Amino acid sequence: LADDLRGIEAELARYIPDEIIISYALVTLAATIKKWGYRLTFLDHDSNAIDLLRSYLARVQPAILLHLEAPAVYVPEQYVQLDAATQRNIALLHNSDDGAANYTVCNAVDETVTAMGARLIKKWLVRPLRNAAAIQARHDVVGLFVTQSTVRAQAIDLLRLIADIERIVGRIVLGRAAQRDYVLLRDALQPIAQLQNLLLSQPSLPLFARLLEGFGRYEDLYMLLHTALYEGEQEWLIKEGYDTSLDELRALASDGHSCIAQYAAEQALAYDISSLKVLYTSVAGYFIEITKTHTHKVPESYRHIQTLAGRERYVTAELSALERRVQTAHDDSVARDKALYATLELQVATYATSLRRTAAALAVLDVLIGFATVAHTRRYVRPDFVEEQRIEIIAGRHPVVEYALSRSQVFTANDTSLSSHERVWMVTGPNMGGKSTYLRQVALISLLAQCGSFVPATVARLMLVDRIFTRIGAGDNVAQGKSTFLIEMEEAATICTQATAASLVILDEVGRGTSTEDGKALAQAIIEYLVHTVGCLTLFATHYHELTHLAYDMPAIANYHMVCVKQGDVLHFLHKIEAGVAQASFGIEVAQLAALPAAIIKRARELVAL
Repeated sequence: LADDLRGIEAELARYIPDEIIISYALVTLAATIKKWGYRLTFLDHDSNAIDLLRSYLARVQPAILLHLEAPAVYVPEQYVQLDAATQRNIALLHNSDDGAANYTVCNAVDETVTAMGARLIKKWLVRPLRNAAAIQARHDVVGLFVTQSTVRAQAIDLLRLIADIERIVGRIVLGRAAQRDYVLLRDALQPIAQLQNLLLSQPSLPLFARLLEGFGRYEDLYMLLHTALYEGEQEWLIKEGYDTSLDELRALASDGHSCIAQYAAEQALAYDISSLKVLYTSVAGYFIEITKTHTHKVPESYRHIQTLAGRERYVTAELSALERRVQTAHDDSVARDKALYATLELQVATYATSLRRTAAALAVLDVLIGFATVAHTRRYVRPDFVEEQRIEIIAGRHPVVEYALSRSQVFTANDTSLSSHERVWMVTGPNMGGKSTYLRQVALISLLAQCGSFVPATVARLMLVDRIFTRIGAGDNVAQGKSTFLIEMEEAATICTQATAASLVILDEVGRGTSTEDGKALAQAIIEYLVHTVGCLTLFATHYHELTHLAYDMPAIANYHMVCVKQGDVLHFLHKIEAGVAQASFGIEVAQLAALPAAIIKRARELVAL
């Protein structure tokens, strides 16, 4: 059950749903999910998942049922498994410090220019692929756009012109689309056609062919929207020239207004009333207004309806007849306008399925071109995948840290060489020395590669991993009564029970939340279990220098350290990893950097010397 819950938590962390539909029959599971902070909606329904969803939609959004396509089966095993802790620890979508999108992997590699692409890249980052052919198909497209800078720029310019078709189609299907949505859809159709032609002009790639299939042809839809849609500040929805009957009604209504203006001029002249005006209000309709200085000239045919300060109001039989003519024509034109617009909505809705596929293809293209932009501007390289158990990275860099550096700063690159012969690197060195950054960058390079992106390195030869696990940092959960150490051990348990020989495991400071003796014993036992039982590739950072002796007894373990140089009492961090064991953890020197009072530093040195 614990493994099932971890799997569910990992999948929910991938999707971050706003709402979860769940059966009352799963009330025990629901209680656990609710503790994780998700909003639940219960249904008294005990069928499979598809029927449960249909039942919910029939209750809250029945119109969408007419446009549902066949469900696609989601198979978690097709993607790299990332548990919830790992997603937090490597800051894929949110920074663990403040929950914001700043300084995240997504923020660092997202160069998409459409809303659809911006949503898709988030999905790709939390669901890296495990199929080599599918990954390489993405790499092929990225590689083409890296080398074809002019084509890339043209494609980006065209993508910028395309509105959020995915959301627009959703509103159309639900009957919630505004006139502006149809205008945005129309304006997107020509750049889509131009993008299609641009892809057709490029070398034949398997993924290009699939994208082109999804683009569709929309000449008829464009002409419909171009000829039908009115764009202006008036109340009209349908453009002049689209429908003869509507044009005639509008002309009649307009002519009626002209007749009323002419009638007012004739009355003023006939009775020599210079102040005579024909006015209109929604309550009284059309009426004649005359100042009181001219009321003695008013003929008997005028019927008095209202007295105001300094003026009187009247109606006549002729004016009422004209009003009926104008109002009828106006009302009929409004009704015709709305009827034609309703028909237009139904016509556009028939393209919904095709437009969804187009939106999906555009999103994929946008993400891949964004990956190419990142690769070109930041010197990312295409990774090579190998069949043996191996992660070899030359001059690897952390994508987020490098992105956050100013132009005057240079990120210190590091190499990594894990293999079936040397599966575990035990990394020692001081805090602030760069251990955590180094560990994370190896995980992120592997993850980005399997998302379809190029990677921040000079060379990257990587195995396809099935899972990436990280145990980094410290945190508690007061609401659930869990201490820092308990959470640390829960995350370690997840790793030990779910990792395989095809997994990448990152462990940073395991066993620090309890006594030194217990912590060292647990850390050693976990490492031995990963080496002998699981056989996964592992980076293990620790301040327990006593554990480095394991490398002398276990050939699968190698000692590495983050280089630093001490000059007097000053510690210089080089952020470079080298073979061997760190001279010390330099905790007192780091505390001195943190401006701990000098008396405390002095006393600490005395105690260490004892």
